[in-house]
Amino acid sequence: MQARSKRFSLPAALSVLAGVMFVFLVAVLVVGQPAFSQYYENRSLLKNLTLWPASLVGMALLMWGRARREGLQGSGRSLWRMRALFVALLAVQLVTVRSIWYKMGWDVFDVYTTAEELARGQALSNAEYFSLCPNNAPLTILQTLPLWVAVQLGMAVPFVVLPYLDAVLLNLTAYFTVRCAQRLTQSRRARGFVLVVSILWIAMSPYLIYPYTDTWSVLFPVLALYAWLSVRRPALKWLLVSLASFAGAAIKPTVLIVWIALVALALWRFLARKDFSAAAWKRALAVLAALVLGAVPGQVFQRASTAYLTGSAVPEGQLSETHYLMMGMNDETYGGHSPDDVAFSQSFETLAQRKQANLRVAWERIEEKGLMGNLRFFVIKAYKAYADGSFAVNSSFLDLEIPKRTDALSTFLRSLYHKKGSLNPLCHTVAQGLWLAMLMLCAVAYFTRRRHPAVQVFSLALMGATAYLLLFEVWPRYLFVFAPLYLLLAAMAVDVPLPARWNKRRAKA
Repeated sequence: MQARSKRFSLPAALSVLAGVMFVFLVAVLVVGQPAFSQYYENRSLLKNLTLWPASLVGMALLMWGRARREGLQGSGRSLWRMRALFVALLAVQLVTVRSIWYKMGWDVFDVYTTAEELARGQALSNAEYFSLCPNNAPLTILQTLPLWVAVQLGMAVPFVVLPYLDAVLLNLTAYFTVRCAQRLTQSRRARGFVLVVSILWIAMSPYLIYPYTDTWSVLFPVLALYAWLSVRRPALKWLLVSLASFAGAAIKPTVLIVWIALVALALWRFLARKDFSAAAWKRALAVLAALVLGAVPGQVFQRASTAYLTGSAVPEGQLSETHYLMMGMNDETYGGHSPDDVAFSQSFETLAQRKQANLRVAWERIEEKGLMGNLRFFVIKAYKAYADGSFAVNSSFLDLEIPKRTDALSTFLRSLYHKKGSLNPLCHTVAQGLWLAMLMLCAVAYFTRRRHPAVQVFSLALMGATAYLLLFEVWPRYLFVFAPLYLLLAAMAVDVPLPARWNKRRAKA
């Protein structure tokens, strides 16, 4: 009989499939950049073909350094020292925000201006926007409270409290990412890797100053993962997972991809045990009840927010998911925003008619391209999704003004963070090199740690996120909510068990 570790496991097989996907993505980014850069150009100073060898060397040094120091593992910093570090980091973030914040346009403008109008008790200047895009209604209601406080305090520009809250949310995201890493690995090097990268890549990201769905939802998948990794009592665990996931999904629906991955793995493991005793079913029903109960607050908040701003929990004039599917199949914009598609969807009076027309056009676009045309189309969309290690942070929003502070610190920080800053391309180059390294580490983790439950969750979640972008509207920004997952998965590769011969060499030394 085969050993348990050698038996076929669908989650493990899916992890290998995810590894193949990541190898393919790296190949597309490196080899395909000359052909595909016309569809998305990142701001890196160096091409991926140049950065890729440097990323390989960095990854090799990281793995070699871990092998050399494997015997030096210790308990690491205490939890309180790490908390103190993140408090100090928050102070740095707040100073950075104070130096570089400014107001920006597009959808984020409609959200924060409406929230401020609500906070001031004014008539809404653009209420029809939420009938078209009801998905932004919960964030608008959520931002109303801090803006109301700012108005009551007499702040000259109440908007500034929103970037300050961005700093808090990204700080907590980085902190709980490190806490998840501490649950996943005992390797001091892997934990240190997560600590450093989470600070530089997440907590100090230029997304600090963009108070939109990305920064206001990225914390929730990490909270769901932390509950899954930390809480022992099944019912309580899944209640917290569901609470965090659906609260985040009210702001950004793609957060539910993580919830789906966690539930799918739990269901597989339940069925694989083949324990269908009364006690097992009782536990399963308790978990199911917890999942449903945890989903209620987020769903109620989402529907109530939409109804408050539009008069209906399901507005007839909305651009529903079928619109974004149709736009995702647009072979002129390659999944980018299309004013023509928006006009087409708005030409239908009812939501049912619009959905039917969207699905028809989406299918027609798939059929028109043929097999090879579709293959090329989806490769280009994959390139667009993964092309930018900074998640298109300086390309996702329209500048309505530039930062106004002129002191030396503000001028220096603006050179780093603002898209016209002299050092901004260098920051993008570092982020791009780090991104290529992490994607390769993710592939390593999928192959070498494929039976680890966390790796299996990450495989389901990140394949789901990739599939979502291949089918619907695509933009690198949409992957930012999954940034902690990429980082934690890469850390699992850093902590990959060493070959026995390496252990023997260390013992002889």
